[in-house]
Amino acid sequence: MFSSIKTFVADVPPIAQAYEIVSEAKKEAGIDGSDWLEEVERLNKAGIKYQTVAKEIQFFALNNGCLCGVADEPMCEIALEIQHKAQDNMIFFGGYTNGYEGYLPDTEEYDKGGYEVLWSNLTYYIHYNRVMPLNRDTADKLSSFAAVTWKNTLSEKDDAVKKIRR
Repeated sequence: MFSSIKTFVADVPPIAQAYEIVSEAKKEAGIDGSDWLEEVERLNKAGIKYQTVAKEIQFFALNNGCLCGVADEPMCEIALEIQHKAQDNMIFFGGYTNGYEGYLPDTEEYDKGGYEVLWSNLTYYIHYNRVMPLNRDTADKLSSFAAVTWKNTLSEKDDAVKKIRR
């Protein structure tokens, strides 16, 4: 079992965009985003343009397979992308690994917006430690990172086995 940490970014919206988000969330889902809006205004006044998250990706390797995950609720397409990028159907990716830090959409879901991607932040931002979802490219960067980390682990394991056999 091991873990790796990668830092991801969530942009802080400009005030005009924040007002649009609050208005849409109120109209479409009845969500009051006034506290969130105050936090976005505070961040903008302080000149803070983005927030970072050091995300731990945990790996549990067993034989030639791997269970890995993050403390988010990732869309299932991310797991499929990791398998594809690793060229390995024995790597299984999931969420809720030692906590919960919010929804983790793939690019397609990110573009749809709505509750899971965007409006949930108006209520839960104080728990996520950021006011917006992680940026649009996060799922792609995370899937690449997880796939490469797993492939490198398999290579190291193969090298260790070769040394033992010598």
